[in-house]
Amino acid sequence: MQRNQIKQRLLVITILYFLIALSETNLPANQKLRCTNIFETKIKGYFNTMAKALLERKRMKEEQMLINKKVTDMIAIGKTFYDKNWLLGTSGNLSSLISRDPLRFIITASGMDKGTLIKDAFVEVIGENNGSYQVTKNTSKKPSGETLLHKVIYQYTDAETIIHIHSSEAVFVAELFANKGIFTFQGYEVQKGLGFKNICEECRIPILENKENLHELANEFISRWEPSQIAFLIKNHGLFVWGRSLSEAKRCTELLQHMFEYSILKKNSEVKDKYEF
Repeated sequence: MQRNQIKQRLLVITILYFLIALSETNLPANQKLRCTNIFETKIKGYFNTMAKALLERKRMKEEQMLINKKVTDMIAIGKTFYDKNWLLGTSGNLSSLISRDPLRFIITASGMDKGTLIKDAFVEVIGENNGSYQVTKNTSKKPSGETLLHKVIYQYTDAETIIHIHSSEAVFVAELFANKGIFTFQGYEVQKGLGFKNICEECRIPILENKENLHELANEFISRWEPSQIAFLIKNHGLFVWGRSLSEAKRCTELLQHMFEYSILKKNSEVKDKYEF
C-alpha cells in the first residue's frame, strides 16, 4: 500500500474517533456543533491541499512523459537529417515547446552531434519578458547559441516545434536570392504539404542577413514576419522551419529542401542553355 493511501486511511479513522468521542461528551450542543465545524474546516483544508498536491504530481508526470516523447522524436529526426547531410558536425538545432505561459521549451544543447543525440543532449529553458531566457534546471550544458531565435519564433507564431538545418542547398539558395531578400515559388504540388490550400498562392521565405548579434537578427525576423510564414533563410547560414507539431515541422523542412534542390537544378539548366553553342 502506498504511503499516501495509508495516511488517508489513518486520517479517516482519526475523524471517526473524534466524532464518536465528541458525541459522548457532556458538552452543550452548541459547543459540540462549534467543535465539529472547526474540525470539519481543518479537515477540508487538509484534503484540498492533498488534492492539489496529487493533481500537481499528476500534471508533472504527464508533462515529463510528453517531454520524453518529444526528446525521443527529436533524436530520431536529428539522426535522419544528419544522414541527409543537413545537420553535419554540430551544426543546426532542434527544439519543442512545453508551455506558452510561461514560455518553456526544450532545445538541443550547444556543440551536440545531431547524428548521435541522447536524452541528456537537451536543455530546458524559460523565456523572460526582458527578451532573454534562462535555463530551468542545474546543468553544465549550455543551450544552443541560437536559442534566442527559437524563443522569438515561439512568441510570434503558433509553432510547437522548430528545426534549424545547415544544408548546402539552403545556404546556396539564400546566397543566390540574397539580393531579392526573399525566396518565392508558386504553382507546385508540394505547397499542399506546406499548408497551402491553393498552389496558386505564393510561398514566401524571407532571407535575413547573417548577424553575430542575435538580438539584431531576432529583431529583423520580427520586422519581416508575416502570419502565413513557415520558415526563413539566413544568408551564409541555413534554414529555420517551424510547425504546429514535430511531424509538420519535419515535413515542411523536407519539402522546402526539395524546392531548394529543384531551384538549383533549374538555375543550372538555365545557365547551361544560355552558354551552350
